[in-house]
Amino acid sequence: MWVIYMLVPFSLVFLAGAIWAVRFAVRSHQFEDLDKAAYQVILDDRLAQRDASKPDAKPPTDTPTSS
Repeated sequence: MWVIYMLVPFSLVFLAGAIWAVRFAVRSHQFEDLDKAAYQVILDDRLAQRDASKPDAKPPTDTPTSS
């Protein structure tokens, strides 16, 4: 029976912490734009391919060129 007396307050504290964490995340605008990071990866890849397909494009500087 003493386990129940320990688990009930612990679960209430845990619930209060979870509510505070979600409230903090919402107030700090962490749920504003969830898709931008995912689209940015795709757009960066497309821009790199577009730049590489130009006829006067220089090779990327991070890869060594063969002489």
